[in-house]
Amino acid sequence: MIKIVLSAIALALGILTAFSLDLSITWTVVASAGLWIAYMAAFVALFFLFIFLVTLPVSKKKEVHKFNKTYRNILAFACDLILALFGVKVKVIGADKVTVPDGNIIITCNHRSNLDSLIVDKFFRKKPLIFYAKRSLFKIPLVGKLIHQTGYISLERDNPRKDYLAITKGIDWLTNQEVSVGLFPEGTRAKTLDVLDFKEGCLHLATKTHLPIIVTCLSGTEKVNDGLLFKRHKVTYKIIDCLYYDDYKDLSKSELATLLRSKIVSSLNEIEGRSAT
Repeated sequence: MIKIVLSAIALALGILTAFSLDLSITWTVVASAGLWIAYMAAFVALFFLFIFLVTLPVSKKKEVHKFNKTYRNILAFACDLILALFGVKVKVIGADKVTVPDGNIIITCNHRSNLDSLIVDKFFRKKPLIFYAKRSLFKIPLVGKLIHQTGYISLERDNPRKDYLAITKGIDWLTNQEVSVGLFPEGTRAKTLDVLDFKEGCLHLATKTHLPIIVTCLSGTEKVNDGLLFKRHKVTYKIIDCLYYDDYKDLSKSELATLLRSKIVSSLNEIEGRSAT
């Protein structure tokens, strides 16, 4: 929708500008197309300039202790713009069969692309939502400051102590604040279509807070980098199940990890028409 609106505005401005120059029909068409591209580029540039200005006073060294709705809204618009520019069309399935409970939840999903969190965030836009993210994402210009100020929690796989503190912070936020948390339990992007083994440590978030776990999966995001700006990319996001505490309270973290992974693998096999692995 964002891309359509911006394109319509840019095209209208391009046509009006071309006609105002009193050009022939052929050159009006050429000028309109060129001006449409120029206006679109200007809109995008102005938006990222806006992000730069609002994040200018943000220090990534200062720890965030509370979810920030304002920065989440800015980040949400940025996510929508990026998905639109990359031509990502998301088909959501399963939402009519799985009821997402009110209040705080934990969202799990497989991980194939840097765009995964953008898509998950888009579906759960009505909830205050943060993600666990690897430290390198916080170093990305503009985006790093946005996710930091929103409240995203940094993970450092090579530093067990900081990883432990990150999990503890997530438990504290889920318990004492109005916030939900998104997880990619594989811990890193899978380089193939296979789902990697789940890291059990992150499941402390569920076993310690007793919150519902929404099981989801993504298919197709691994193809987005192929013709990034010049193709339309179809992605499927499936809401698989909702596990309440009574559904997993008797499971060990290892058993819970196996259960979550098996649900995701089964759904991906169904979506992609592959045999069980």
